[in-house]
Amino acid sequence: MEKDFFYSDMALDNLERGGFESIAQHKKLSYGIEQIVVNLKDKVLSDKVGKPQGVYVTYDVSGATDDRYADYLVRILSSTITQLVGGLARGSIVLSVGLGNGEVLADSLGEMTMRKLRPTRVEYLTDTKFKLCAHSLGVQGATGLKSHEVLSALNDKVKPSAIIIVDTLATSNVGRIGTSFQLSTAGIIPGSGVGGDKPRMDKWVFGVPTLSIGVPLVMNMQGVLKDFVSDFFEDKIDQFKFSSTLAEKGLSRLVVAPKEVKIFLENASNIIAGALNLAYSK
Repeated sequence: MEKDFFYSDMALDNLERGGFESIAQHKKLSYGIEQIVVNLKDKVLSDKVGKPQGVYVTYDVSGATDDRYADYLVRILSSTITQLVGGLARGSIVLSVGLGNGEVLADSLGEMTMRKLRPTRVEYLTDTKFKLCAHSLGVQGATGLKSHEVLSALNDKVKPSAIIIVDTLATSNVGRIGTSFQLSTAGIIPGSGVGGDKPRMDKWVFGVPTLSIGVPLVMNMQGVLKDFVSDFFEDKIDQFKFSSTLAEKGLSRLVVAPKEVKIFLENASNIIAGALNLAYSK
């Protein structure tokens, strides 16, 4: 896998790039939705694919045939969330956090979703099955605090039975922008899809099931340009020269989003928040 050019948060992107599509399990659902499950159950397989060990469940809605798919997907996501998190005792605290920069539209999925949740960890609600709480972590540039530092502190103080992280994802496949919902028991490495290198947030760090949920809304320009150029030249590209040229022109760290990102963002946040409310705000 060409890591110099290839950045993505999507397990399916890695499978396609590495020729491992056969390990994905596909299932057609109602309203044109497709479920794809990838189980990276051991380190050998995880290293080959280039993603941390865990289960990755993706719902592709690019073929949705009816506006009613959204309500249906909310129910499906809610069921999948509870299955991946595992059984929780009555009264368990579920901590949901949103990553990303709320001031940047394409990166605000986490914050927008948190605003749409119905927290039940409040004093006047005494007969709820679960205690759902929500918080947006922000970004270090605005707060001076790293996301993993804030979440670690919340985990120590709140002592949740499960953590759910919502964030904008990056993809290398333009067809997945706004149309794929990925859930993963492997947690998340913030910024990894755009070449960042930040501490992992997962169950091994926090000691409780840690589920990540996201929708790809951005692409890394470096990978996009490499794929575009490759389509027109049969000879192998000089990767070093290509990478150096992109860096010199300031393109290597450029991240792009579609003009419809606001529509995708509103739809994705409604669906994810609806699924979390259905699962734990009761």
